[in-house]
Amino acid sequence: YQRRVRGLLGLSASALGISISAISPFPEVGAALGPLIVVFFVTFSGFFLNLSSVPSFLVWAPYISIMKWALQALLWNELHDTSFYCKDSEMPEGENATCPFTNGNQFLANYDFEETNLAVNFWVVIIIFCIFHAIGVLALHLKSRK
Repeated sequence: YQRRVRGLLGLSASALGISISAISPFPEVGAALGPLIVVFFVTFSGFFLNLSSVPSFLVWAPYISIMKWALQALLWNELHDTSFYCKDSEMPEGENATCPFTNGNQFLANYDFEETNLAVNFWVVIIIFCIFHAIGVLALHLKSRK
């Protein structure tokens, strides 16, 4: 499962690159626009910014991020119903030091990924892949008519 999701993420990222380069009027514009879109997707993937803290005017952003769907699927696949044990050297300092996470479900809840359907995540990445390719093909078709 992990290989499939990572493979689809790579294909979706290349489809994003194709669509950006096809839409851009000049190579320099595409080279500048690509990293901005990728940073936007990474920001709203749920890794750096907790999904519950996304501003209300940007609540739609995580839903179009290919990184969010892939990250959520991979974390769920690896961490759901697993147990963690902290060694003494890994414990935080302080009087009431406890292991921050004792199971994977706590970790998933921390990232707001506790409600995950792997099949939905997998198909959303496929749909995003198809949308990016369709945008790229349409843009190239329109450019070829000029």
